[in-house]
Amino acid sequence: MKKILVFGDIHGRSFWKEVIMAEQPTQTIFLGDYVVSREGVSEEAQLENLADILQYKEEHADEVILLRGNHDTEAAGYRWAECYPDFESKELFPTKRFEQLTQWMHQQDGILFSHAGVSRTFLADCGMTIEEMERSADLNDPRFGFTPLDGYDTYGNSITQTPLWIRPEALITDMPQGLTQVVGHTTQSQVTMMEDEQGNELWLCDALRQGSYLCIEEAEFVVKEWVV
Repeated sequence: MKKILVFGDIHGRSFWKEVIMAEQPTQTIFLGDYVVSREGVSEEAQLENLADILQYKEEHADEVILLRGNHDTEAAGYRWAECYPDFESKELFPTKRFEQLTQWMHQQDGILFSHAGVSRTFLADCGMTIEEMERSADLNDPRFGFTPLDGYDTYGNSITQTPLWIRPEALITDMPQGLTQVVGHTTQSQVTMMEDEQGNELWLCDALRQGSYLCIEEAEFVVKEWVV
């Protein structure tokens, strides 16, 4: 049976290993933001955890998808990616290896996975198709930086925002049609689903602080909880 296990923002949490052991997925997708902890995880421990995730990808290349988040590009030291809180140990971040093993987004079976989501406006403005962004390897790409509609947007709640930054309130009004989107980035109390006016689903998965994660089992979306 096909089972896709989806992890929202990791932020240094290491219980993903136990969840994988319990779930035995056929595919695992991480939605980015592996570093920057608000729960007291040291940067050294965050980097060790990231190294384990990268190694897991190397050992299971065809079954694991690693996506990029805004805190990851900030940790790589790019000026266009600055955000708060910052990752102080930038000189220790494995930028080259991270770039080689991660991607901006992933699409399969009518589902689009990205860190924060993809709006129609971003697609029109960036000059790339979803397929081109899937194949784009360069981590140092300012097109994915914070892009507000106006000076009042300091949170990312604009349809012009990028797949690292857009917030659900903006995204749900401007989603490409015919796709279900699965994203992290915006904290939830548990994995949550929204629908736009046309019935396209948006799954919000940044809920690992509460142990909440998503499994897609034979096209059925199942919210699960790990006791942490």
